Amino acid sequence: MKSTLYIAIVGLPGSGKTKASDFLREHGFTILRFGDQTDIGLRESGLAINETNERKYRENIRKELGMAAMAIKIEPRIKEAEVASDRIALDGMRSWEEYIYLKEKFPGLSVLSI
Repeated sequence: MKSTLYIAIVGLPGSGKTKASDFLREHGFTILRFGDQTDIGLRESGLAINETNERKYRENIRKELGMAAMAIKIEPRIKEAEVASDRIALDGMRSWEEYIYLKEKFPGLSVLSI
């Protein structure tokens, strides 16, 4: 059975999460961005990608699914990435609830705080 390494990258805006993701990508990690989930959701809803729609989408999804909403939404992409990669980094995890949700699903999850 393949063992996958999962790293969730957390940090304030401008702290260097993207730089850390770039470094990990250069070292063979598949990178999945939490922020991409908003764009995916807007495209699926047929809405323009802009600040107003992004904010509404995030607020609505959290009302519907709770504070772990983005983790719930990114989970299928993680499972899809596991097929081809044994090293996956999640860029931009934002809440304790997202961590708890993902840690339950992917027990090997580590956090890299920038």
